[in-house]
Amino acid sequence: MKRNTLKIVVVIGIILILGMLVYKYAHYRNAIFAYDVKMDYKYDIPKSNTLEIPLQNWKLKIPDSIDKDCSAFLKLKIQSTFLGKWLQPSLEIKSKKYTAKEYFEDGAEGNRYLNITQFAEIGSKELKITGHRLTIEDQMVELSFFKKKDLAKAKILVIGTHPDDAEIAAYGLYSKFPDSFVLNIKSGESGEFKYDEVYTDTVKHYQKKGQLRTWNSITIPLLGGLKPENILNFGYFTDLREMYQKDPENLSSEFAKTSDINTYRKQNISGLKDSLTGTANWNSLVQNFKFILLKLQPDVIVTPYPALDRHHDHQYTTIALFEALKMANIQNGDLFLYSNHYILNEHYPYGKPGSSITLPPNFNNDIYFEGVYSNTLNSDFQKDKLFALEAMHDLRPDTEWRYGIKAVKNALSTAKTELLGGDNSYFKRAVRSNELFFTIPVEKIYDSTIVEKIISGNNKNGFTNSVYKNEN
Repeated sequence: MKRNTLKIVVVIGIILILGMLVYKYAHYRNAIFAYDVKMDYKYDIPKSNTLEIPLQNWKLKIPDSIDKDCSAFLKLKIQSTFLGKWLQPSLEIKSKKYTAKEYFEDGAEGNRYLNITQFAEIGSKELKITGHRLTIEDQMVELSFFKKKDLAKAKILVIGTHPDDAEIAAYGLYSKFPDSFVLNIKSGESGEFKYDEVYTDTVKHYQKKGQLRTWNSITIPLLGGLKPENILNFGYFTDLREMYQKDPENLSSEFAKTSDINTYRKQNISGLKDSLTGTANWNSLVQNFKFILLKLQPDVIVTPYPALDRHHDHQYTTIALFEALKMANIQNGDLFLYSNHYILNEHYPYGKPGSSITLPPNFNNDIYFEGVYSNTLNSDFQKDKLFALEAMHDLRPDTEWRYGIKAVKNALSTAKTELLGGDNSYFKRAVRSNELFFTIPVEKIYDSTIVEKIISGNNKNGFTNSVYKNEN
């Protein structure tokens, strides 16, 4: 009798423990998506850019009218299965020549967008779409398409706020067009005390961190084929929002304890460094932007989308750019806007490396754009991008991996993250089969209503209310 009672107690205990683990797992996974995953994604795409086509028995045909030089997206209604509420659901898109996979939120339901640009580019005409932990019924789907700008002869300026931003957003783009120019705004010396096993002096640590990251920003684009003359880091080291708010005050680095703008700027090897002026204040930043713009006369400017990127430094980078464009009276060209820290969560784009980046979660038609540019990356470009990111000091593991028990602790933490599906590293989010940009003509920044949308969105909750704690 006692033995049976003990068995019952053990079974009940196991059930309770499993229940607690399942509850904790579900709570953790749901916390990743800080919105109702059953809401439809909404995008205000002009009717002239859309077609309705039937999806029947998981198959659809792409009309012959769709140009190979288009970015193309399918809007369709999905429904997660029971398992899809616990394990990330996905869709597999397949043609005779190519197979792609796209992932969605746990429990996703409603309208979502599939990126089929790569299928349009290779001339695929029939697609088969299969759900994994997802169901899709026969339906009329909306095909959206955007004619791509020909970049073969375009002058491209890629702007990254911190070392690694340009690579995360657009390494594949500037590698395809190696006459591009990569401009970094900051040294990146602040943020996490990452090398504490090597440096006990915090000031020396941050000085070295800034030196290493500035060096990364100047040398990594060389892997993409850029000329040394076409790579520059302005070397700023203070919070850009603070620079904006305290203009014209000259600011010092809180971490590296310096007010000398040449602390990191002197590492540049491009001859353009000798034409940079000013100190660590807002006006100097805008003036240096103006100099670069007039010198390069870019046809395409790749820069953060302030209303979609929650990092204050990224937001104010583009605000400074807009001031410089207006100051220089530049109205030609296009903006290619990206987000490395998507405003709703740090896990977008969802799913595994190598899968597609599609249109992000949006529920109020509040993303302003006139086009979408999906830059397809084949497996070779993805591998190159992986190693470019791996060469960035700040994206590598902490130096604790070199020290016994700390290495074990780090490994256990990594295993836990993988098990719970909480990995949001850039190796997972950025090494994909494409890079995605919202495009807007430069001339539109002379319309204050449009600028308001780009900076803060229609809901006016953009950069002023966003918070990004790990600023670097």
